[in-house]
Amino acid sequence: MSSERPGLPAPVTLYVSNQSFEDPSVRITIAIDGIVRVDQVFEVEAQHNWIDFQLGLAPGSHSLTAISHTGATMQTEFETEAGVPRWAVVDYWWYPGEGPRRFAFMVSDEPVAFM
Repeated sequence: MSSERPGLPAPVTLYVSNQSFEDPSVRITIAIDGIVRVDQVFEVEAQHNWIDFQLGLAPGSHSLTAISHTGATMQTEFETEAGVPRWAVVDYWWYPGEGPRRFAFMVSDEPVAFM
């Protein structure tokens, strides 16, 4: 018999960071399942700074969309389980000569270590 409760939210820690010295201030909007969860300006500062957002999501499949005021966009999918914590990271990147502005995404079953 499972100890999982069907209605228990999935705790998700979402980290967001601007990793571009070329775009030192970037407004980033992140929606999950069409609901805006993050909408603010992220400063690059020393580049190694992540701001965390604590989310409670329903168990199941989720759609994440990230948009910057500079034109970068990303859409991805991820899964959650009832009562099982997840850690996700959205990083904004751009360096001239290395392609267009973009986002990177990763999700983990374990806490994320930043260097």
